[in-house]
Amino acid sequence: MGFGTVGLYGNYLAGRLVDRHAVKANVLFCLLMAVGAASAVLFVGHPAMFIAALAIWGIAHTALFPLSQARVIKAANEGKALAGTF
Repeated sequence: MGFGTVGLYGNYLAGRLVDRHAVKANVLFCLLMAVGAASAVLFVGHPAMFIAALAIWGIAHTALFPLSQARVIKAANEGKALAGTF
């Protein structure tokens, strides 16, 4: 439940960044997801650090959905609705 809750923050951040810096935001959140996932493995024995790693992972994971969706729709010349469904 906490993973999804912090994902709301990721969704908000992605929405703020997608119009101005779509590619940079994609790279940023991909890196954050990698750091969060790797950190979760490293900090499995330390509850506070483990939760922080999961929060970073959750923010980045959810942020990538609207970023990817916006980039696909922007790349489609015709049929933007159809591109969005793919």
